Amino acid sequence: NHLEASKALVKSPIVANMIDVTISLCHTAYDRLTPAEFALLRQTLAAVFQDRRVKVSIFLQDGLQSADGAICVPVGGPLAYGAERPGVVKYIDKGVVHRTVVLDPAPVKSDEWLPPTAPSRLSAVRWSKLGL
Repeated sequence: NHLEASKALVKSPIVANMIDVTISLCHTAYDRLTPAEFALLRQTLAAVFQDRRVKVSIFLQDGLQSADGAICVPVGGPLAYGAERPGVVKYIDKGVVHRTVVLDPAPVKSDEWLPPTAPSRLSAVRWSKLGL
């Protein structure tokens, strides 16, 4: 629970008491919900926050986020270890692959994808710009 984890970080007994009261209020409000009501609450919250985009200045500066707040996912480059490149379609019947079709997703050509490699702690190559 996030509130209990927050309470563990707090040193002040006054703030810890406030968190205890908040936990009690959450139990009072949400323990009585049926699974269907809880699912409806989750859907409603997801609908509220779904289209919110927060701009992060370092992401904007590095070109990882557009001016409207959308995250820019680079195309091409290395694949995650164990992943297949996008555009691979497998036709499977009863657990057996009968046919594989490779599509070239625009604007990336097949030769722009680097094959997945095993992760290495010794590698000095940093594929992500996040956190720099």
